[in-house]
Amino acid sequence: MIDYEKDYYLIPRVLFQDDFYRDLTPLDVIVYSVLRNKQEEAIEKGWIDDEGSIYLAYRIEDLAKKFSCSRTTMIAVLQRLESVNLIERERQWNVSYYNHNLPYRTYINEV
Repeated sequence: MIDYEKDYYLIPRVLFQDDFYRDLTPLDVIVYSVLRNKQEEAIEKGWIDDEGSIYLAYRIEDLAKKFSCSRTTMIAVLQRLESVNLIERERQWNVSYYNHNLPYRTYINEV
């Protein structure tokens, strides 16, 4: 059974009120809010870097599917979120996965 009292995403009002965020679309704000909420899940999955920072490890294709948009649209969303410092992304490299599409490490910043 789902506990609906705890089953929601929080959207910071400042994202709609501050001119600094005026170029964000509603989809950008929703993606940020969902990713921010996923940090609890990241801890359970062990997505913590060497410095103790929590990150998310989702491929762009997986995020696009989750939000029912194209890969191109999701790339634009992530770029806009980066441009206002709501997220930071870092490409993961692993020699054993050469030529494979590894997820980015996405760090979620607070507003």
